[in-house]
Amino acid sequence: MRLYLSSFDLGDRPEELVSLTGSARRAAIIVNALDNRPEGRAVWLKEQTDKLVGLGFGVVELDLRSYF
Repeated sequence: MRLYLSSFDLGDRPEELVSLTGSARRAAIIVNALDNRPEGRAVWLKEQTDKLVGLGFGVVELDLRSYF
């Protein structure tokens, strides 16, 4: 397992992220910092999901509210 953590967006060179992964590209997105802004949360989640899917990743949201 390889873990790449980013607190904001994909960085300046997303192609480098792709080069670090094998063929089974999977990503989890956590956007709980925006829980108090539902509209902004939804927009941010879609934008980040679209970027990762565009790089060939399967993406799931990990919503921490499900665990508390």
